[in-house]
Amino acid sequence: MLRPFPQNYFQKVRPVVPSLPFENQSRRGTLEGISLQTPLGNDAFVVTGFQYAETLGQPFEILLELESKSSSIQASSLVGKPFTVSLQLPGGGTRYFNAIMGTFARQSHSGDVTRYRAIGIPWYSLLKLTKNSQIFQNVTVRDVFTQIFAAYDFCKYEVTGFYPKTLWETCTQYRETSFDFIQRLLEQEGIYYFWKHEKNQHTLKTCDTISNHGPFSGYSQIPYRSAELGQQVDEHIYQWNCETAIQSSCVVLKDYNYNSPDESLEKTQSAKAPLGPDPLEAYDYPGFFQNHADCERYVQVRMEAKECCQNLFRGRAQCLAIAAGFKFILTGFPVSSENGWYLTTEMRLTVGTVNDDGGGENRSRKAAAGFPDGSVAYWYDCEFTAIPDGVQYRSNFTASVPQVFGLQPAFVYAPDGQDPQTPYTDSLGRIQLLFPWNRNGKQTAWVRKAQVMAGNGWGHVHCPRPGDEVLVAFEYGNVDRPVIVGCLYNGKTQLPLPMPESAHIHVFKDQSGNIISINPQVGKETIRIQSPSENSSIVVGAGTPNPS
Repeated sequence: MLRPFPQNYFQKVRPVVPSLPFENQSRRGTLEGISLQTPLGNDAFVVTGFQYAETLGQPFEILLELESKSSSIQASSLVGKPFTVSLQLPGGGTRYFNAIMGTFARQSHSGDVTRYRAIGIPWYSLLKLTKNSQIFQNVTVRDVFTQIFAAYDFCKYEVTGFYPKTLWETCTQYRETSFDFIQRLLEQEGIYYFWKHEKNQHTLKTCDTISNHGPFSGYSQIPYRSAELGQQVDEHIYQWNCETAIQSSCVVLKDYNYNSPDESLEKTQSAKAPLGPDPLEAYDYPGFFQNHADCERYVQVRMEAKECCQNLFRGRAQCLAIAAGFKFILTGFPVSSENGWYLTTEMRLTVGTVNDDGGGENRSRKAAAGFPDGSVAYWYDCEFTAIPDGVQYRSNFTASVPQVFGLQPAFVYAPDGQDPQTPYTDSLGRIQLLFPWNRNGKQTAWVRKAQVMAGNGWGHVHCPRPGDEVLVAFEYGNVDRPVIVGCLYNGKTQLPLPMPESAHIHVFKDQSGNIISINPQVGKETIRIQSPSENSSIVVGAGTPNPS
């Protein structure tokens, strides 16, 4: 469900932004031109408020306040369709903001002017409206999101980075949106993304290392100009502050792999420059890995997600080309040690209107939209957060991992041609399952079955047959770690004895008819061992003489 507009958003963008310090209102830049292209054309609306917000590894959001001479614009002609906001850059060129219109609403009507509001979202956010349960096998995170994106014709993405990632024996999307599923896998693997906007599309660009980032075209250097200098013509940063916060001094992850039960899968990753008392240890189990290579990589990703939040640089700028995922060189700051390369991790660009009695393009556009005076002009301001270029960014875990509570039924899988009398199993006696909720029809990876006894070379063994219904639990609620804890009868699989008249008898019966039955009734206590082979049987108790 799309979240509504903040209640005070439109008060913020028209005509001033209250969050701007009063003494810095003069530092807002003057925008040379803004236009909105929608399926209704370029002149259907006048933009009176615009805000674009983005964070590395998260969907962006566009907020729009619009005016029109038409009071009967149909939302169906806009919602779910692409639009593009274009801003003219001071040095020439255009910066585009392309999105899907997620919400469109009439806000108010005054005289012959109708005000509308709209929310723009990326195509990736449309996956929040989906929900599925399916199993993937022997895949990496890239395999998973490539398969899911391929099901939709609106997905546009580029893959960069990608050092070796986990090859999952099984990876399950369970009662979750495709957005949440992909998001949690990306965050687990240390992958994040940023957005590239063009005139008619926007592209999700995945990345996982510092080298995947470069400067915004034409803006490799952005100078600092003190707010005390007053209004400046060139684009610049006018506020620059450093924020330091204490973080965990180390991360410890541990897990268990039953294929090598004596192997210790535990790893500690210490912070490069810890602050505060030592140790401030963050320990987690299970770590969602099954080998040492993944253990080392996952604990590094968790530590880097904390370290990249330790020293943040927050600024405000009269600059239209600051964007999350792009680098820049800060120059001219009085603290010389802070001049240098930075990576923008968050950005919010706000555009508002001011009264303008002059002519020009803005005036012409408003006149074209049906406003006789055509008077409109714009200011803008950019707030952003950056980290030093040498610090590796990682997203914090924001997507919830689904947990399975309680038990679930499943059915024993066997490939076509398998003898129904012969269990389909491996050297560990494991079984593959089919869950009723799995939509792609794929079986699970090999699943262990709990036995009555299990020791080294001794114990009890029962392997369910193909088609049998079994009862499944999940280690730590993890849908990717099922364990068979029992077997079930159903309307198709009948009990070996008629019920309820035989309810007092304990029985073990195989598919061929071999039976061990125990009757505990007083005066009829018997143990019967019977085989259909030559109709042989042994009965002990209840008046049966001892063979000895």
